[in-house]
Amino acid sequence: MLILNHSSFVTFTLMGIPGLESQHLWLSVPFFSMFLTILIGNGSILFLVATEPTLHSQMYLLLALLMVADLISTLAVVPKLLCLFWFNDGDIAVNACFTQMFFIHGSSVIRSALLVSMAFDRFVAICEPLRYNIILSHSLVGLLGLLALAKGVILVLPMPLLLQRLTFCHTAIPHTYCDHMAVVKMACNHTRPNCVYGLFVILLVVGLDLLLIGFSYALILQTVVRLSSRDATCKALNTCSAHLFVILVTYVPALFSSITHRIGHNIPPHAHVLLANLYLLLPSMLNPIIYGIKMKEIRGKMTKCLYRRMAQNRVKACTTEEDQEKLMQITSLHSRNAFLLPIKTVGVQGDCRSYSYVCGISSKDEPDWESLIFLARLIPRMCHNVNRVVYIFGPPVKEPPTDVTPTFLTTGVLSTLRQADFEAHNILRESGYAGKISQMPVILTPLHFDWDPLQKQPSCQRSVVIRTFITSDFMTGIPATPGNEIPVEVVLKMVTEIKKIPGISRIMYDLTSKPPGTTEWE
Repeated sequence: MLILNHSSFVTFTLMGIPGLESQHLWLSVPFFSMFLTILIGNGSILFLVATEPTLHSQMYLLLALLMVADLISTLAVVPKLLCLFWFNDGDIAVNACFTQMFFIHGSSVIRSALLVSMAFDRFVAICEPLRYNIILSHSLVGLLGLLALAKGVILVLPMPLLLQRLTFCHTAIPHTYCDHMAVVKMACNHTRPNCVYGLFVILLVVGLDLLLIGFSYALILQTVVRLSSRDATCKALNTCSAHLFVILVTYVPALFSSITHRIGHNIPPHAHVLLANLYLLLPSMLNPIIYGIKMKEIRGKMTKCLYRRMAQNRVKACTTEEDQEKLMQITSLHSRNAFLLPIKTVGVQGDCRSYSYVCGISSKDEPDWESLIFLARLIPRMCHNVNRVVYIFGPPVKEPPTDVTPTFLTTGVLSTLRQADFEAHNILRESGYAGKISQMPVILTPLHFDWDPLQKQPSCQRSVVIRTFITSDFMTGIPATPGNEIPVEVVLKMVTEIKKIPGISRIMYDLTSKPPGTTEWE
């Protein structure tokens, strides 16, 4: 028996998982996988909340604080655990052991307090939705975070302080980290205050926090059962589902681990240690997965970020460094929306014909035609399902059209197209630029912009495309750039006159060269 009268000179040895020492290398694989999952999952949600202004609401700020607590808990446990499994390095100084204990148990207390705050957030959102921003202000969220931090520090700090007064008879801790009760069992005697205080903290944290969470959900349930609509009831309960799942994966392993540690004397030691590790790591791993699946805002932002990264990689693969610099300059100066239109046109791809979508560009700023022509050359090279790019005149398109107006060769449709064609060519002849444009087809498309689908009325308007084309042989060609080959005033006059025709929704300008587009539209 080794007796050390002063804890400051003790060096503990973490033994890992008792009875499974020979399997440490294999056990490191799932633990390392969990470690990577926790870092990527929690880090991704923290990045999204920090960079997306739409996620700066109270609920997501509390979620971000929960992710920080999970990361602190994981970083306090796993690096030393992996050193033990990979390099058999289990030695840890007593001060380092107490510090690890403080961060592990402190982050667990903070996590529990944040779950109470999130339950309060759900209570206000469902029971007092009109006063949500008044009751749960950003300053209150900051105060709740500080209270959770204070609770963790105040309750856990006495644990290492009480341990410092003990005399230790053993230094080999049969555990993967410095768990409070595991270190207490290393002492020779006088451990009753440590055991009592540890039990007090567990009852105070888990018992009181679960009581407050249960009270919040009792009030929520009372409000939900009074809702008259079944859809409203399902929606209200669905907003709480992610939080309920997180509560289950947080408290069930913690309670089970604590109970087995104190009364489960017949349970093998390695089961105790594995449960203690799951109690710490499982919530940290599952929390971002649960919130990522259940909350469409996070799911949508994550998908958007992935597509943005894929688009950036495609841009690098399809463009030169000069093109990339110009693209960066264009996107930094102007705000534009680009989207696929629900129509396909015939294009040219090598010696074959293509049948691909039209990309529409909309902007709140005055069109910079040189930049638009550059984008029209770049987009079909990046997106092989696009063979034509058009600029849409008018205010920014809020919702791209998702269906088409039924269009047949009727007298009314032909009359609208003839009138639009007459107005455009008449203005071109009057401007004196008719001889400089090789061909100018005017196309009537079955697209109704600015149509409100909530009105549940069929789309009834159509849009016109102006295709000014310059070529010497009609095998290849370029669009006439407004401000260069054709005055901007002439194009704007065409837009104004065509817009006066009844049944016309928007006017578009074809920016596509040949190839990838054809001279006419088919």
